[in-house]
Amino acid sequence: MKRPILGFVLGLLLSLQASSFIGAGHGTGALLGFSSSVLGLLLDAGIIIPILGTPLLWAAYFLLIPDIDSRESRLAVLTAVIALHLLIGLWSVYDDAAVQRTYQRDVAPVISFFVLFAISIGLLIFFSLRRASTSDAID
Repeated sequence: MKRPILGFVLGLLLSLQASSFIGAGHGTGALLGFSSSVLGLLLDAGIIIPILGTPLLWAAYFLLIPDIDSRESRLAVLTAVIALHLLIGLWSVYDDAAVQRTYQRDVAPVISFFVLFAISIGLLIFFSLRRASTSDAID
């Protein structure tokens, strides 16, 4: 049960950090596309679903993907998840002037978001590619 908790915490941190860029209506929610993947497409319906759904999404990744029996299927699902996050994230920030302003105003928070995103993806890859032991299944 440790993996889903880790995924939830990472998703929560990603969600909080991405939503911090929204500001008082003058910022951007585009970075939620990277952290929330398909949920980021629902930004037009409001930011609540991507913000609240991101921790649950990452908890599900850390719970389900490492437990896929077939290595080929696990790699296919992992690749699809990473590709969706990157493609939707890039599509969200493409030609978004608010992202450029945010980056130019203060680069450190933007870089720290992408460092956290890379760490989250890296941990998901690590847990998904290592051989599952019986203690992981019990925890």
